[in-house]
Amino acid sequence: MELIDRYLNAVEFWLPSAQRADVVEELSDDLRSQVDEREAATGRALDESAVVEMLKQSGHPLAVAGKYLPQQYLIGPALLPLYRFFLKVFVLWILVPVMTLIVAPAAVLGGENPIAALVATLCQLFYAAVFSVGVVTIVFALVEQNGLGAKTFEHWDPRKLPALRLPGVSRVRSIRPARKQSVYGAIFALTCSVVFTVWWLGVLRGDTIYAGEGVRIALSPVWLRLYWPILAISLVGIAVDFARIYMRDWAWLTAVRIATACASLGVAVLLFVGSPWVDITAPGMSAATHAAVAGWANLVVEFSIFTTAAIVLAGAVVEVRALLSARP
Repeated sequence: MELIDRYLNAVEFWLPSAQRADVVEELSDDLRSQVDEREAATGRALDESAVVEMLKQSGHPLAVAGKYLPQQYLIGPALLPLYRFFLKVFVLWILVPVMTLIVAPAAVLGGENPIAALVATLCQLFYAAVFSVGVVTIVFALVEQNGLGAKTFEHWDPRKLPALRLPGVSRVRSIRPARKQSVYGAIFALTCSVVFTVWWLGVLRGDTIYAGEGVRIALSPVWLRLYWPILAISLVGIAVDFARIYMRDWAWLTAVRIATACASLGVAVLLFVGSPWVDITAPGMSAATHAAVAGWANLVVEFSIFTTAAIVLAGAVVEVRALLSARP
């Protein structure tokens, strides 16, 4: 049955690679045995609603996968797979690219000692990773301590699981119920907002991103001029994302998110016209090398701002459609 296959596929996604085959095989045998028993008892094949009810009794894929992971005290099994996934996002998908594309080239090319500059960059990457891991852990611990670890997935619907990818078909289309606020998205957005806000609060004390071996990378004045609007948007985002976890279906949350997205787009426009965005000071670097490194760093920042603005705009369009299609 497709629902069972989608369920197993969703559980497999959150499992460590070493355990996936054994766990999925065990879970598959158990579910199909339940199907056989129920069909033998009723004398007919199970319809979709019966399969949905059976899968609900088995538990949400995240909760099921969490049972096979090491037990934690601060973060329970229901949120543990999501926690591990977010750590990968912040460290491997955000910190490493920023350090590799912006900080490392400027530090190595502009420093008097390239080896020492590279070591200093790696140390800074380590400190930034520790900071991100600490903030993400605190956010998830607070979510868990508020009782959301067990309650988050009580009202899930198996029909909302991702469709299976079949050979020769890009994606199986399925009919889904009316859109609701995703708890995954709410927790992810809350974590991103908290990490950014904690870092942004430190910007007011100093705009330096990197300093060492004769190289200094700092934010340009345009960021400081927009400091308070960016902070206000971030704080509102934290409040809204935290509320979404408890009240995922409230229309006013969607309206606030649309307003926040519009404000974010306005800030993005002001940032675009305020280039350059990064100032690099390196007395030991030649003029040509300095121009090339500064141009590359600002190009990366420009691409990041544009990508973020595009994502915010797409999210705002989706939220507007959801608000217009909401029924009392």
